[in-house]
Amino acid sequence: MGISFFFTSPSFALSGVDIAAANEIRQLRKMGADARFVLTDPGRTQAMPLEPDFSVPIQPLELGRGSSARLKRFAAFLESRAPCVFVPGYDFALSAACPALSPRVAVFGVVHSDEPVHYNHLRRYGYFWDRIIAVSPLIAKKAAQILPGERARIITIPSGVSVPTKPCLSGNSHGPLKIVYAGRLIQYQKRVLDLAKIAASLDEAGIDFSLTIVGTGPDEDALKHLTQALVRKGRIIFVGALPNRDVLERLDKAHVLILTSEFEGTPVILLEAMAHGCVPVVSDIKSGIPDIVTSGKTGLMAPVGDIGAFVNHLAMLAKNRPLLNSLAINAHAFMAQSHFRIEAVAQAYLEQAYDAFEAAAKGLWKRPVQGGDASARQGVSGLARKISGRLLGIKS
Repeated sequence: MGISFFFTSPSFALSGVDIAAANEIRQLRKMGADARFVLTDPGRTQAMPLEPDFSVPIQPLELGRGSSARLKRFAAFLESRAPCVFVPGYDFALSAACPALSPRVAVFGVVHSDEPVHYNHLRRYGYFWDRIIAVSPLIAKKAAQILPGERARIITIPSGVSVPTKPCLSGNSHGPLKIVYAGRLIQYQKRVLDLAKIAASLDEAGIDFSLTIVGTGPDEDALKHLTQALVRKGRIIFVGALPNRDVLERLDKAHVLILTSEFEGTPVILLEAMAHGCVPVVSDIKSGIPDIVTSGKTGLMAPVGDIGAFVNHLAMLAKNRPLLNSLAINAHAFMAQSHFRIEAVAQAYLEQAYDAFEAAAKGLWKRPVQGGDASARQGVSGLARKISGRLLGIKS
């Protein structure tokens, strides 16, 4: 049975969710599946657009206006391409179409982050998903607490990345410690303003370093204002949002990835950095990080918001290049053997798709038909606007 996968998002944006989807689509296609990225609101103004440079089909889908009409058109789109799998990204509102879908359309709802808006999405529509996919064990545990009756359909599948055969070992080089941050420039979740404090402390301590900041976002101007003195000194450079291929090139040239986040799911940029032999210096948070980074072996961790700890880690790596090199080698080796490899992730999606359709055919699980009322739809639409505004900077 040929199965199509439709990963959806309102528009293509600077987000780990969209990059993870593109990675999965590319690998699924390599494995013979029909997979594509569907933009369900392609005309929407995007404050943080990302160039769609991935070698995957990207299909704009004009659904018009009006929530009910959009849902009917989207459901018809999926049914006309069944058997298929619908994987909503930030398309929270379109999950309201799930109760009306036939068993020939499987829904893989992904809980992408350890955050209330994602858990609320699960709480409202997880009953209608063939698979509830958590990107980390912690998120899977919380999902089971939210929907205890759906435990059998909760599966942990992380985001995945391609792993080069060999790491780019910049750790044994001399000169400044080359640090990179790549992602949304937003204080909420990412705590990007901490970068200014960390850089200032490194400079005051006389540490030879450079910090390249890749990305854009609502707090970009505030971060530039706080770091203007270090920009003039050549310590910090802002390069804006870059296509993923260019981000990977930056990781190859860097020694360290810094991630100061307050919460995450499975950070795609962290996986990419380790795969390329770029040492992570990251926040010690409960979701994603403990499953990837072993402090002192594959990277270093600091408590959230602990500027001193971040500075101490970076200063140590600047002075101890053998340690830096060892961490880089270990990080790549871990990724090369892990379930975070995109091949393993795509295979898991394929296996779960066949299992879901088999369960539906045998009557082992049937999607409920109740609960898709107007009030629930309205609530999820509000969630969609909330996460779009807060995380993606989408302008209505």
